[in-house]
Amino acid sequence: MHKPVSLKELVGTQIIFPIMLVSCYWMWAGTGWQDWYPILQFVLGGFLLVFFILLCLRMEKYKKESVDELAERTLKRADSICLKIIVAAMTGIA
Repeated sequence: MHKPVSLKELVGTQIIFPIMLVSCYWMWAGTGWQDWYPILQFVLGGFLLVFFILLCLRMEKYKKESVDELAERTLKRADSICLKIIVAAMTGIA
């Protein structure tokens, strides 16, 4: 059965990238190196590999679908709101 790519799925994939980045930075910049960090890095690396493969497959399918203009506008609006939040957070952290 043909299941279209939803807007939730596209936004969800954009949320996973920063979580991965923060996790890697947290392990890299931590003051104490724990014994379980290499295991976590290996798991994150495997998850990232599978995630990117699935993302490529879904994005290829998304490009073949007809364009939903309302969904595109909503996605751009969500991206701009998230950008403003991250800029404020990074300014506060810095």
